[in-house]
Amino acid sequence: MKEIDSKEHFLQEFETLLEKINQNIIDLAQFQQVEMDKPSIAVIEKLNRLKLHRTKLNNFLINHYQADEAEWIGVREEAQAIFKAAQEEYLLPFEEMVHH
Repeated sequence: MKEIDSKEHFLQEFETLLEKINQNIIDLAQFQQVEMDKPSIAVIEKLNRLKLHRTKLNNFLINHYQADEAEWIGVREEAQAIFKAAQEEYLLPFEEMVHH
């Protein structure tokens, strides 16, 4: 798991993860619509968790995008926790989630 240290690294990693989560949401929604006979509770729950993490990432970016180095030091641990939770959800294999 990557650790976010500098503000610049934080912005880069958060934005990259946001792009991946957005694409994952699109892919899962399309998969459910095209490939599944009926709505899957597991897929809906996964989509909701991804959307929740996307919102947390977006809110953190909005609130701390202009942070100076002193402010960044104060929120770094929170940034790392938000990033880690979102990344773990994103990395959860879709196949495992569908079949359980």
